[in-house]
Amino acid sequence: MLDRLKIRNSGLVAAAVMAVALMAPAAQAQGRRPGGRGGFGGPLSLTRISEVQKELKIDAAQKELLGALGEARRAKGREFFQGLRDLSPEERGKKIAAYRADEAKQVNAILSKTQQKRLGELVLQREGYGALGRPDIQAKLKLSGVQKTKIQ
Repeated sequence: MLDRLKIRNSGLVAAAVMAVALMAPAAQAQGRRPGGRGGFGGPLSLTRISEVQKELKIDAAQKELLGALGEARRAKGREFFQGLRDLSPEERGKKIAAYRADEAKQVNAILSKTQQKRLGELVLQREGYGALGRPDIQAKLKLSGVQKTKIQ
């Protein structure tokens, strides 16, 4: 009986892996970054991860400020994201970029320069190849128009 359970469970695991692999292109087609909850997991969400807090050496006061900021952003975020539904993709993209920039500015006001730099690296690492769609990364890499089009 134990052997049958092992075979059955391995089949379930294989099916789950296949489902995730098949969903990734669909998520990309919808403008989502692979592994990125639609691309909305920004620097503030990373600061909630204990390993990130340790690496950044976030102290108790900073942790409290980041927690309060997170609560405030969550309260406003629901309303903000509901307001995006009726916008064109271009308008939605601009609003989301402004929302992210505001979040980054507020997080940076709490962190030291060293912490800010490392958090930026961690955000980039989390985005993976999806970061190639960011205008700031494209500028740093000096991508041509053709390369930008291929990335899109």
